[in-house]
Amino acid sequence: MNESKKTEITERLRDQTKKLHIQAHKLSFFKALLKGDLKIESYVGQLRMLAIIHETLERETAASENKALSVILDGYMPKLPLLL
Repeated sequence: MNESKKTEITERLRDQTKKLHIQAHKLSFFKALLKGDLKIESYVGQLRMLAIIHETLERETAASENKALSVILDGYMPKLPLLL
């Protein structure tokens, strides 16, 4: 898969999730986060949830034999170590 195909997939994902991102920014959690008013306990809880999600996704994608997936993830930097 060439770089233009990766860009196409990334743009498509961004377009298809745009409405969800807009909705998320309207939630009180994200409003408080963006304003700097979020309690540290809430922030830590969010990081813990993200760690669980990334652990699962990264484990499963690493074990995948799907060649298209491995090409898309070429150069991907795991996020889990940053969340622990």
